[in-house]
Amino acid sequence: MIYKAVNYWTFGPLALEGKYDVIKAMREAKDAGFCAIELCVSPTGELPFNAKEKYCRKLGDQAAKIGIKICGVASGVYWGVSPSDPKKSIRAKALKYTMQGLQITRWLGADAFLYVPGAVKPEFMPDAVPVPYGEVYQNALETAKAAEKFAQKVKVFLCVENVWNMFLYSPVEMRDFIKRIGGKYAGCYFDPANVVKNGFPDHWIPVLGKMIKRVHCKDYKRVPGGFPEGFEVPIGKGETNWSVIVKQLQKIGYNGPVTAEIISFTEDPSRVKRVSKEMDSILA
Repeated sequence: MIYKAVNYWTFGPLALEGKYDVIKAMREAKDAGFCAIELCVSPTGELPFNAKEKYCRKLGDQAAKIGIKICGVASGVYWGVSPSDPKKSIRAKALKYTMQGLQITRWLGADAFLYVPGAVKPEFMPDAVPVPYGEVYQNALETAKAAEKFAQKVKVFLCVENVWNMFLYSPVEMRDFIKRIGGKYAGCYFDPANVVKNGFPDHWIPVLGKMIKRVHCKDYKRVPGGFPEGFEVPIGKGETNWSVIVKQLQKIGYNGPVTAEIISFTEDPSRVKRVSKEMDSILA
């Protein structure tokens, strides 16, 4: 069964900084009609990488009392600490963050952790220095293999996401990268809207199939395009063909959350409820 979820970052600028009260976000998500919430871990804030087991389990208990499921955990740390960085020390730091994130995910009672495997150059960071693709691939693969071994121990899926990183920009390449990671806990976190700029989301799902463990939900328009302008369109009103995507997910037997991930740098108290209604229109 496909069900509706929301990412913590959707709650606005404070959430992007990791400073929005997590329990408040869970209550608001429930009130807005979401079945689940995806929490976000960061170096500091409400859910830090060094969070203790007792605290995480308490959050899980609170979610149960509220009546909402914690369906996974995401992190934006990889844009500054990349698993494919040329420096071995940075890659080691990324691996440590990943292992902590996977463990926190398990303590929260979830089984999926969003993972950005590396970057040739983040498209939304114009001053970033490009790293040769071949070097990125080898470093990313090495780090991901080590992370998947820990994922096996805690029984949490390491979900490689397709993001604006100039890396793994085709479904075949994503599929083969995940195969090369190996292990039964390597999968894909598929974000259809992230594909629209350079391709077609409905070409990805038949290729990836059961590798898809989680799905993000937002929309994108090629005009004006870019980040964040291209994403500033209501779900169902952009060029992400959600009617086809939902049917394809059903065809491959996807059974899990479709999670709204709306990155916004402005306060908007009505955003979460509005996004919930937008999702109703595409999931109906």
